[in-house]
Amino acid sequence: MVNLLQDFSRIGRKLTEQNLIYSNFGNISQRKDKKILITATGAMLDELTENDLIEVPLYDTSEADCKASCELLVHREIYKKTDAAAIIHAHSPFAIILSLISKRNKIESVLIEKEKIIGTIPIIEGESGSTELAKNAAEVLSNHKTCIIKNHGTIAIGNNIEETYINITALEHISKILYYQMLYEKADRSKK
Repeated sequence: MVNLLQDFSRIGRKLTEQNLIYSNFGNISQRKDKKILITATGAMLDELTENDLIEVPLYDTSEADCKASCELLVHREIYKKTDAAAIIHAHSPFAIILSLISKRNKIESVLIEKEKIIGTIPIIEGESGSTELAKNAAEVLSNHKTCIIKNHGTIAIGNNIEETYINITALEHISKILYYQMLYEKADRSKK
């Protein structure tokens, strides 16, 4: 558990430093055979302690569920429907902005990060921790590495926590560039 705590803490600090999570918003999990190790509800990801990592069963509920992140249901469903070994849920500001202004249910880009790393980026809906969000996230993540939850945040999956971190940061990088591109195009149109 010590190595996993170090990995979760390192990634949690990076997510905080890059403004992809704020305060205690966001969570990290990793599949361990038929169990999930997930951050606790309300955990500060940049200050994790051993008490902030909760082990719960993948296929059943347990008494520990009440201590786990409120997004546990979403993580469980994603693990059940995908081969993901790790999940990060962040509150990436530029991705959230794109979800608010996009009239489509996906983000397309020609950026190399999109093509080489994460592909098309679906935009899904669902209330935090809801069955609807769990279903929608698991469905799109069975064919994609990331998604944006409209008005809420982002989810990335990967074969390990490092790959998942790369996916979540690539998503925000793409979102930031696309946002600024949209601003430039809008300003350019207003000059004409």
